[in-house]
Amino acid sequence: MPIALGLALAPMVAAGNDSVAMLTAGGLQLQQTADVRIESEDLVISSERISVDYVFENISGANTRLSLAFPLPPVEARMVEGFDVANRETPRFIDFSTSVDGAPVEATEHVQIFAEDGRDVTDVFVQLNLPLTPFAEVLAPWNEIPEDIAVQLRRFGLLVPDEYGYDERRWTTHVSYLWELSIGAGQNVEVHHEYRPISGGYFPPYYEGEWSEDYEGFYRERYCAGDGEWQTLNRMAEAGPLVAYETGYLLTPGANWAGPIGHFRLTIDKGAAENMVSLCWSDGITKIAPTLFSFEAEDYTPHQDIDMIVIETVAD
Repeated sequence: MPIALGLALAPMVAAGNDSVAMLTAGGLQLQQTADVRIESEDLVISSERISVDYVFENISGANTRLSLAFPLPPVEARMVEGFDVANRETPRFIDFSTSVDGAPVEATEHVQIFAEDGRDVTDVFVQLNLPLTPFAEVLAPWNEIPEDIAVQLRRFGLLVPDEYGYDERRWTTHVSYLWELSIGAGQNVEVHHEYRPISGGYFPPYYEGEWSEDYEGFYRERYCAGDGEWQTLNRMAEAGPLVAYETGYLLTPGANWAGPIGHFRLTIDKGAAENMVSLCWSDGITKIAPTLFSFEAEDYTPHQDIDMIVIETVAD
């Protein structure tokens, strides 16, 4: 099952089960800046890969240095069993890469762990020699934490007994990748990001020729699906078992740069011609190939985020 993280790029000017389990970051999530605009953004989203190409333009009259951050969404320790993650033992579990003007950039990893009341308890994990990555096998809910360590975690309010007396993990891990970017006065810089999203996967609830009673309403509302899409989904379900992958991307934080995006292009890739894709996108989108859908605009200000679902027939 793939993993749903959208791009989260946050510059800060130097002087940013069956249920659906999805981590959604994304967009250009940053402090407001008047020095740098997005001349162009080319965003490609699929349930297997997300890539984005930006051209940043320094519109100020001076050289500008930005501290950039790619923050992942917070990961709740008690929810990690809902995600299928390939690289469990590293915070770089999304296979994130970036380049500037074609040259690879190695970002610095920054990890913080917080208790439910907002306390920074990263040092507690360091002192107990526990891994900081949120998906580490030793901390997974299906593994029992050694009692000598559990005693310490209870003392800090990080393990709390539930109604059945079992320890419930009560911390949240925040991971960011950080690096610096310099843009000369009046100059452009090309930045590329690519990563494997963590998409929520589940089996649509179609049993013995019928849908669960609430699924049609959920599907229509969440993905703005019309009658035609629902009929197509019914035909697919009648033909055989299905699997669905939900992928999210936060686009609206891109409105924080100076002015609108000069040229914006969104491409949705459903992976295979026989797959079905649904999403809410009020600006209109055009099919340009058997698997591709596109939207383009000039001077675009993002005003909606993306939650899309790709439904496939389960392979024999």
